[in-house]
Amino acid sequence: MSLVEQNLYAPKAAPERQAQAIAEVQKMHDDFSACKEECDQLKADLNRSEDRLTMVIDERNRLRRELKIYQEKLIELATAMSNIGLLTNTAQSVMASAQELLDNVDGGSEDRKTSMEKALANLDKDLDGSQH
Repeated sequence: MSLVEQNLYAPKAAPERQAQAIAEVQKMHDDFSACKEECDQLKADLNRSEDRLTMVIDERNRLRRELKIYQEKLIELATAMSNIGLLTNTAQSVMASAQELLDNVDGGSEDRKTSMEKALANLDKDLDGSQH
């Protein structure tokens, strides 16, 4: 039976149907309000998430910059250490040559041998001083 038929045949049922219709409209309004509140909350959550994402991206970019600086400093350090190694090898070679010359002085004058030992000691002292 349709709503019109109900009204024709049961006029007393009209106020009940009207109350039921009002209740349905009120329920739809309450559902709409709840959905709107949920939508507003989801928008706020989305905004917070976007803000957090921006902060995380900024942090990532900062860490990338710091990592690049750190890598550059490590390369500089490795280069300096390699140079120190090369200088040490050169100094050892010079010292070995000087020692060899000193060892090869056979029967030369004591003054010459003493002056070569002093020169070798001075060279050793200079090399020690340049390494500190």
